[in-house]
Amino acid sequence: MARIDYAISVTPIQASQYDVTYDSAEAGTNTTNTDIEYVDPEIGRSLGGGNSSTSWVGSAIATPNWESGAADHYKSGDDANTFAVDSGADGLWIKHTGFDYDATKTNKISTVINNVLVTVTGANDIICKLKGGEAIFLPQPLAQTITFSDAGTPAAMEVVVLT
Repeated sequence: MARIDYAISVTPIQASQYDVTYDSAEAGTNTTNTDIEYVDPEIGRSLGGGNSSTSWVGSAIATPNWESGAADHYKSGDDANTFAVDSGADGLWIKHTGFDYDATKTNKISTVINNVLVTVTGANDIICKLKGGEAIFLPQPLAQTITFSDAGTPAAMEVVVLT
């Protein structure tokens, strides 16, 4: 039996061009009127979580064609380029590569930068929206058909369904 290890970390950062109010444990003001970045004081920390014990059968990846560490990428904005997540999937990885989709290139990914906003939809619900370089991992996703839509040049989307 194999396993899936995953982790996520999110830090909410604010920026201000004005004096920042600090609590009594911190000191200082912004006298240069330049941007100061700081962790959002309401949350006050980075957020994170993960798992290193999610069981996985370790089956070969059927969607899409993966070989030697590289995938044939999906094309955003193409309804014919959807994929199914079957019942019982252990994880779903989706990444906006940040590059154009090009069916004539190896693994269908161009070297041309693409930052179009891609909407990821499952069944009839929007799961998320991804810009170039952004990714999402969903542990134990629902069985559904996933589509990618955009309002620009199609992006190369990387997908792994772990079953």
